[in-house]
Amino acid sequence: MTGKSIVLAIASGVATFLVVATLVSELAHGWGGFAVVLGLFVGAIAGAIATAGVTSDLTGDAPPRRRRITGAFAGFMIGLVAGIVLATLVADLAANASIGVGVVAGLLLGAWVALRGPAATGEGKL
Repeated sequence: MTGKSIVLAIASGVATFLVVATLVSELAHGWGGFAVVLGLFVGAIAGAIATAGVTSDLTGDAPPRRRRITGAFAGFMIGLVAGIVLATLVADLAANASIGVGVVAGLLLGAWVALRGPAATGEGKL
């Protein structure tokens, strides 16, 4: 496992945790304080699953196409969170615009990682 694979696995797990925890907390907002606990719990599970999935697909004997898809997922999640944070903090955009910027950044980073993946270059590792 290369250093790039480790960074992709950890960053995609953290990004998945943040997205899922926020989404579940907001959807369960009517339940009071329990919503945050539920969001953190479900986000932690989703982040752990994402990290494990990215790690297993990038380190095992997965076919190159599956490694490209895994890299695209990791790139999308990292780009989504980074885009939202940067659009909110740096550009001082509203929440709706920040989400749009995050989705575009996620799509671009996901496509870039997928195009540089092993199926495109013929390499065995990402």
